[in-house]
Amino acid sequence: MLTTTSRWPTPYNRSRPTTPRSTPSYPSCAKTCLSQNCEGNPSLPTASSTTSSLGQVLLPANGPVGAGSRATARTTQSRLPVFKKPVPHVLPSLLPPSTTSHKPQKPQQQGASFFSHAQNFHLETLVYNEAPRAGIQGPLQCAEQGWDQLVEHTAPNALLNSSARFDAPKCDKDTRVEVIREVKTWIMDRTTPTKLLCITGAAGAGKSALQQTIAEQCRSENILASTYFFWSGDPTRNTVSGFVPTIAYQLGLKNPVLRRILGAVVYRDPLIFQQSLSTQINALIIEPVTTFKLVEGEEAERTLPYAIFIDGLDECKDARRQVELLQAIETAILDQANSPFRLVIASRPEWPIRNALMGPLGNKAYHVPLSDKYDASGDIRRFLWRTLREIGLRRGNPRAHPSIWPTAEDIEWLVAAASGQFIYATTVVKYISERLGSPVDRLKIVLKWKPALEQRAAPFAALDALYTNILSTAMAAYEAVDTNDPEEFLPLLAAYRALCTYVSPMTMELVDSILGNPENAHAIVISDLRSVVHANEVGDLQFYHKSFEDFLDSKLRAKELYVSPERVAAFVICRILNKICQTEWQDELDSGRRLTIVALCETLARYPPDDPEIATERRGTLSPLLASFTRLGGFSCLQDYHDSICVSRASTSDINCAASASREDAFEWACSSEEHLFRLGENLGILAFEEIIPSLTEMTSVDFEVYTAMQIWLCSLGNKLMARARRGYVTVTNRRHLERLRADLHPSPRAYDPQWWGMIAEVYDSLRNLMGPGPSSENCFIFLRQLQCR
Repeated sequence: MLTTTSRWPTPYNRSRPTTPRSTPSYPSCAKTCLSQNCEGNPSLPTASSTTSSLGQVLLPANGPVGAGSRATARTTQSRLPVFKKPVPHVLPSLLPPSTTSHKPQKPQQQGASFFSHAQNFHLETLVYNEAPRAGIQGPLQCAEQGWDQLVEHTAPNALLNSSARFDAPKCDKDTRVEVIREVKTWIMDRTTPTKLLCITGAAGAGKSALQQTIAEQCRSENILASTYFFWSGDPTRNTVSGFVPTIAYQLGLKNPVLRRILGAVVYRDPLIFQQSLSTQINALIIEPVTTFKLVEGEEAERTLPYAIFIDGLDECKDARRQVELLQAIETAILDQANSPFRLVIASRPEWPIRNALMGPLGNKAYHVPLSDKYDASGDIRRFLWRTLREIGLRRGNPRAHPSIWPTAEDIEWLVAAASGQFIYATTVVKYISERLGSPVDRLKIVLKWKPALEQRAAPFAALDALYTNILSTAMAAYEAVDTNDPEEFLPLLAAYRALCTYVSPMTMELVDSILGNPENAHAIVISDLRSVVHANEVGDLQFYHKSFEDFLDSKLRAKELYVSPERVAAFVICRILNKICQTEWQDELDSGRRLTIVALCETLARYPPDDPEIATERRGTLSPLLASFTRLGGFSCLQDYHDSICVSRASTSDINCAASASREDAFEWACSSEEHLFRLGENLGILAFEEIIPSLTEMTSVDFEVYTAMQIWLCSLGNKLMARARRGYVTVTNRRHLERLRADLHPSPRAYDPQWWGMIAEVYDSLRNLMGPGPSSENCFIFLRQLQCR
C-alpha cells in the first residue's frame, strides 16, 4: 500500500510558465462545496461535515472555506502517484493573501480543483481542515451571534418563572374568579378591536397575583408570548432598558424561524438596544413577526403565542420612561391593524397610566379598575378561613384545631382591617405561618398589636416597606419640581388629611384656598399616591387602606416620614395667619373667609399642650407667627371681617317678608360667622395670655406690641357681642351683669394690661353661660340667632 501526503503549494506566481494539463472530473456537489464563499453566496452549508461520492469533506461549524486554509490529502491505493512538484493552480479564495508585489491572478472561470493538471491517480478520501478567516460567517452563524447579543440585553429576573420571583404571588383557589374570567375572555376573543387591557388598582389590590395566575393559565394553553414583571427594588428590571429585548427573547424561544430572524436583525444592527423604545419594538417585535408571516404564511403566524403580560409599570423608576413605553406600545402595536398581539398591563393608577387612560389610550384600551369594580372582601374572607385552618392542621397545635380556631370574630376583624386589599391578608398569613411561635399567639398579636418602643413583634413589616417605598417615591417626584418647596410635601399631605377630617364639609380644593396654595396644588401632591389615596366624588381625600393611615400615625412605623399632629397644626396655623394678612383674603367672598376662620379655630382647638415638651415646642413655634401676624396687620384684618359681618346682618332687616327664606339664610350666615370669630378670640386669648405670656421670663417690645394688638381686637369683639346680648336679653340680672362687664371693657385698652385678660375671660364665660350647656358651636349659634331675631 502506498500512502502519499501532499501539502498545499505556495501561492501561484503567474510569471512562472506552466503547461496546461487535463484535470480529473469530480462530482458537481464537491465542486460546489469547495468553491462557495460566504460573502458571495449566503446559501453556504454550515453543518460540521458534507459527504459526497467522491469522499468526505469536513467543514467546521465556525466557518466556511476561505483564504488562509490548509488541507491535507491522504490516499490509500497503490495506484496513487507521487507528486514531484507543486500544484500550479489553487482557487485564490482558498489561499492566504499574497505577500509579494505581484498582482494576484484573476480566478479562472472553470470550477475549482485541488489538483489541477494531475494525471493518473485515484483519490479515495479527502480530509479538509479549515482555519477560518475572521469576519466571514454563514447566515446561521450570524443569526446565532445576533441571538447571543439579544440574550445579553435581557432582564432574566423579569420572566414569569424567574428564580428571583420564586415566591411570586398567585390568586388563591376560588378567589378572584370573576376578574380572571373577564380578563381571560378578553384575551381569547381575538375579534375585539381593542388590543390592550389595563388593570389598575390600589397598592396591594392583587394585581401581580392576577397577572401571575392568568399568565400561567395562558402558558398551559400555549398562547403566552411574553411576560415582563417590573419591580423597583431590582435594578435589572426597574427600568425599560431590558424590556424590548426580554419580550423579543421570549418570542424567539417559541419558534426557531422567528429566533433566526431576530438573531439576523441584531447581527445587522448591534446598536439597536441603544435606540428609542418605539424603534426597538418595531425592529425586534413587529418587523420580525411580519417577516415570519411572509416566509411561513398567515396560518403559521396565527399559531404563534400572542398574549403579552406587563406587570407593575408604576415600578419603573422614571415616570418619563413609563410614558415613552406607553406611547411606543400605542404607535407600534395598537395602531397597527395587523398586529397579532394582545397586551395586558397592570399598574397602580399613578400619573403616567392614569393620564394615558384619560387621554390617548382612552378609546384603545379595555380598562379594569380593580379597586372600584370588584369588592375583594368575600375573596379575602375565604382566603383567610382556608389558609388559617391549614396552618392549624399542619402545626398539630390543639389550640389551633380548625374546630375552634380561628373564630368568626377574628376573621371578620381581619377582613375589615384589610379594606378590600389582599396584601394585608397575605401579610397577616405569612406572619402567622412562621415556624417559630404558636399561630394562635401570633394571631392575637395581630389583633391587639399597637406599635410601641418595647414592642418587638413586627407583623406588618412588609406593609411598612411597601408604604415607605410609595411615599418616598412620591415625595422625590414632588421635590424634583423646582417650584415646589421640598419641605412641604409631608406637611401638605397631612394638612389635607386633617382639614378634610375635622372641618365639614371640606374638599382638597377648599384646603388649597384656605392654605393659600396655588390652584390644584392638591393634584400635584397626590399625583404619585393614587395607589393609596384618591379624591372622592365631592373632592374629599379618601384612603384605600386603613392600614396606610395607621402607618402615617405611627412614628415607629413611618420613621423619618412621620409628621406629628403638632407639626401639622403649626403648619396649618402658619399658612392661615399668613393668608389673612394678604389683600386677596379681603377680596374673597364671605363664605371663603368664614371657612378660613373655621379651619383656624378647629386647628387651634386640636393643638392642646398636653405634653410639657409639646407645649414648649408650641410656644416656640407660635410666638414668632403671632409677631409676624401683628406686624402685617392681621388683627386689623380680622376686625374688618367682623365689621363686614355686622353690615351684612344689618342689611337683612331691610328684607321684606316675601323674602323670608333669604332673610333666614342671612341670619344663619351672620350668626355662624360671629360664632366662629367668638371661638377664635377665645382660643387665641387662652393661647396668648394663659400659656405663652406666663412662660416668659421677661417681655420684649415685640411681645408688648403683639399682645396689646390682641387685647384691642378681643375688646372690640367682646364689646359688640355684649351690646347685642344686652339688647337681646331682658332679664334684669343678666342685663345689669352685662352692662357692668361692657363698662369694664370700654374704652378699649391702648397699652398692654396684664389684668385685662381676666375681665375678657369673664365676658366669654358669661356669654357661654347665656348660651346654656351643650356643644359650644350649636348653642352659640342658637344664642346668636336669638339675638339676631330680637
